[in-house]
Amino acid sequence: GDTKVMVEESADEDKIRFDTAGSERMVIDSGGIELAAGSDISNASGSLTIDVADNLFIDVDGGNIALKDAGTQWGNFANNGGDFEIDSLVQDKDIKFNGNDGGSTITALTLDMSNKGRATFNEYAILGEANDARLYFTASSGYSPRIQSATNDLTIYTNNSERMRITGTGNFLLGTTD
Repeated sequence: GDTKVMVEESADEDKIRFDTAGSERMVIDSGGIELAAGSDISNASGSLTIDVADNLFIDVDGGNIALKDAGTQWGNFANNGGDFEIDSLVQDKDIKFNGNDGGSTITALTLDMSNKGRATFNEYAILGEANDARLYFTASSGYSPRIQSATNDLTIYTNNSERMRITGTGNFLLGTTD
């Protein structure tokens, strides 16, 4: 028939071949499992578990890993020119980062795709390094307004110049740095 399992087709080949409808679909050898182009692994019901004793590698030469539910793609991991992209493909659906905080599931960060990717943190957002944290705002002039923290002082800049400072001792400086 046209569906068969072949073991060692030639002497000392050490391969098991699986054919359906007259075409080779899968080969198992000492290097692993190789599926023919266009072949799928599917499970009509229940879950599919991949359990490995070490690391799991996914190597896709097309640069994309599509995430689907019932055939509809809702997400994508992509290599775009060396940049790692995470795409939410369903219109106006958010990207959420969840975790376990003391036994309770929490949403630590939500990226709101219906609002240009607005980031909402559950509690705090810590920016920058010690003594040099900066929050920039987009400006068409090329000089972005920013709020900057340096050595316990908080400064506000516009047009690339310091305009206001609140010192670590509580002094408020306007139009001067001392």
